[in-house]
Amino acid sequence: MNNIRKQLRSLKHIAPNAQKKASFRHVLEHRVRADMHMHSEHIVIQRASWTAFLRPLFHAPSFALAIVIVILGSGGGIAFASQSAIPGTTLYGMKLKTEQARMTLTRDEKKKAALHIEFASRRMHEIEQLINSDINDDAIVTETVAHYEHELSEGESLLKKDPEAAYSATALLAATESHKDTITALKKKIAARSHGQINDDLDDAYEHAESHSDTALLTALSATATSSNATTLSDTVIETSRKKIRSLEKDIQERKRAIENARQGRAGDNAETIEATTKLEDAETIIKNAKTRLENEEYRESIERSIKARALMKEVSSLEKERDRREKQEDKERSDEHSDDESAQDRD
Repeated sequence: MNNIRKQLRSLKHIAPNAQKKASFRHVLEHRVRADMHMHSEHIVIQRASWTAFLRPLFHAPSFALAIVIVILGSGGGIAFASQSAIPGTTLYGMKLKTEQARMTLTRDEKKKAALHIEFASRRMHEIEQLINSDINDDAIVTETVAHYEHELSEGESLLKKDPEAAYSATALLAATESHKDTITALKKKIAARSHGQINDDLDDAYEHAESHSDTALLTALSATATSSNATTLSDTVIETSRKKIRSLEKDIQERKRAIENARQGRAGDNAETIEATTKLEDAETIIKNAKTRLENEEYRESIERSIKARALMKEVSSLEKERDRREKQEDKERSDEHSDDESAQDRD
């Protein structure tokens, strides 16, 4: 506790802009008074216990405002310093509470969707910071990835309530495509490390970003009056469609080479390899069709085929993991049998 107090005291010199702080506080105080008057008949404060007083703060807009005022009014430095905190550090909890307060204060659903996208990008940046810091606690990364996926899902849920929100869809699309690039770079960074759990978490995060990117693309198309006319579509939508196809084409070729290399190291094909090869061929045919559709400006049809091809690639990935798991188990069993034989010979 003393250590925490010392850390907090050391942050007192960090202060926000005085003019903005005063203006923001004035607005918040006005909102608090209005909200508390509206809900006064429902508010009963029993005793002077801090526990009893603080518990409702996270359930009503007026109290959420009070949280922000208290944070800003108590020097402001801690709240602002917490915005750069990463998971696992002392101030990270305050950072999340500040975000919760912002979300509670926001009543417009489009703005809420924008906040969820912003917070998802924050979580992705935190994941990047955690991995670049060479941490050894995989559980913190797993938890942060879960928060990232939650923010994306919440943003998409609000987006679906307003399918005409082309701006929000484009914002989600841009964010998820950026996140995918970050995840790809991080996977390369940890390739030489023994971080199996983090690698699996990044795979999950990538698939999550890809799925929400697809939803954003389709929503943006739905929000366009004449989606067959390229001039009315966002350049981001068209270029992202091309990017998805190029990525799938590259993935298909890489997996085909990997299967061929694996074949050379075995006496013959196993069931997983045969099934994976078939699915790869199907995915290759579908993605060629998606490319043709895109060239013909049939954007929705192209995207739908890309989604179908990627679903097949996920199945291929699952088959490859199952094959690797089974082969490792067989190698272990052979090794155990060899050890048993050597032990028997030594006894003889």
